[in-house]
Amino acid sequence: MFQDDGIIFYSGNKWTKSQIADSDPEEWSRFNISLFNLVISITDKEATVNTVLTAKMGFDKWKLPVIFTLTKENDKWLISEVTGYGSAKTK
Repeated sequence: MFQDDGIIFYSGNKWTKSQIADSDPEEWSRFNISLFNLVISITDKEATVNTVLTAKMGFDKWKLPVIFTLTKENDKWLISEVTGYGSAKTK
């Protein structure tokens, strides 16, 4: 599960972040989420992670390209933005 102060979820053609109170944590606990093909770029204050997120629930499986943008605040890396485009449901 990816979370800092909220849960990442897929909405339409863009990944967004929701506060835990706005989501159903039990629903998310049924997903098995993995990351593949990580490409990481880091500067002093910002990092981007390009990856393919694979989510599985039961027999359903999705592969989604996603970009995590992180910013460094007080020596901690925080997720500031998550974007993903399209969706590819596979079997």
